[in-house]
Amino acid sequence: MNDAGFTDTAPDVGGRDHASLLSMAYRAIVVALLAGAGETLLHVVLALRDHDMAARTLLPVLIVRGASYLAVFVVALRMVADVRWARGVLVFGLGTLGLASLVVEPLTAVLTADRFADLFAHWTPAAVTLGVFRGVHIAAVLVALTAMIQASGGSSADRTSDTVVTGRSQTEPRQT
Repeated sequence: MNDAGFTDTAPDVGGRDHASLLSMAYRAIVVALLAGAGETLLHVVLALRDHDMAARTLLPVLIVRGASYLAVFVVALRMVADVRWARGVLVFGLGTLGLASLVVEPLTAVLTADRFADLFAHWTPAAVTLGVFRGVHIAAVLVALTAMIQASGGSSADRTSDTVVTGRSQTEPRQT
């Protein structure tokens, strides 16, 4: 029992314990970050090669992405150390803004295509590589979200306590 009256180990969730779920979530986040970094690097190389953008116009994008990825990595380190707020921040951030930013571009392409075949008309090796990076990124985020949510699982009935709230603004030892 810890000071709050709960057992120190989280319940076994779906055959995996709390620590292994957090470890899985952390590894998935690292994979997502690496896929995102690979996609970003390929976008930069393609933009500079095709002279679509000057290097100075890419710098703000790289700074924002780098700062975002660093922030996610630092919070993921806190999550794997079982800091509860970190898991909440990651679930909310990756599950909303993060996932939306990953699916909006492909979804827009699908919804604006005149014909289904148009989606495949201009495939290049670079486009396929970018798609693979994006697919791995999305899959890794979904794995991380699932593991973090499962790590939060277990009902309050799964936790044990030596005290009960009596309704009289006090607690009393549990009668067993």
